Amino acid sequence: MNLFSRDKSPYLSRGVVLLLIVNVAVNLLSVLATGLSSGVEWLSGFSAAGMFALPSDFGELMSQPWTVVTYMFFHSSPLHLVFNLLALVVFGNVLASAVGNLRLIWIYLAGGLAGAVVYTSVFGLMMGRSNVLVGASAAVLAVIVAAAILCPHVRLSFYPGSRTVGLRTAACVFLLIVLIGLAGDNAGGGLAHIGGALAGAACALSMKKSFRPSGRNNSSDEIRRELDALQMRITQSGFSSLSDRERRRFFYLSATLKKS
Repeated sequence: MNLFSRDKSPYLSRGVVLLLIVNVAVNLLSVLATGLSSGVEWLSGFSAAGMFALPSDFGELMSQPWTVVTYMFFHSSPLHLVFNLLALVVFGNVLASAVGNLRLIWIYLAGGLAGAVVYTSVFGLMMGRSNVLVGASAAVLAVIVAAAILCPHVRLSFYPGSRTVGLRTAACVFLLIVLIGLAGDNAGGGLAHIGGALAGAACALSMKKSFRPSGRNNSSDEIRRELDALQMRITQSGFSSLSDRERRRFFYLSATLKKS
């Protein structure tokens, strides 16, 4: 499925928009506060990393527990932020269309929290290494893995007119990059990513019951006819032309047809 219509802009779910706004706002706030720290007395000595980053040291974490949430919205560089937000837009839209905006946000938060737990417990307590963790990568990986499990039939187009790639294939590429990162300089971040991916898988498996039929048992021919009608609308008017109910129905019918 091409997420982009030929004559319409990409559909952005409200859940994705909210997460984008929070990510951008936190990073703008950190830049603004850092810039003012030299001229405003009560901001002197302000450190964005010290305020928002997640420390691996358990004692430091206890003195600033809010970082288990703030770290998943704070990034080390503009490129780091843009990369994570692009992945969130592509995979988050698919997932929100399948399970709804609220569940998308919960999966994002669950991935971030699981990443924090793995990072502090393995990298900090077990390995005894001291560092800080920033970025939405663990949370975004939870979204990617959940989307791959719940919507394996979807094909992604990363820009208008580009070739499509299977969502599951794209998710495997991201996970491979994470595994490679475990052997590099960012071992702590790699561990957090694994935690986020596992959280996404757990959330997706618990939500699979949402894909069960709520009404009559349609025959394969009826399912194919209804799915073809929805696909025709997507081709002509774009994915955003479908209502929330129709989007969920599209994903359910696609999954049902693949199993039959």
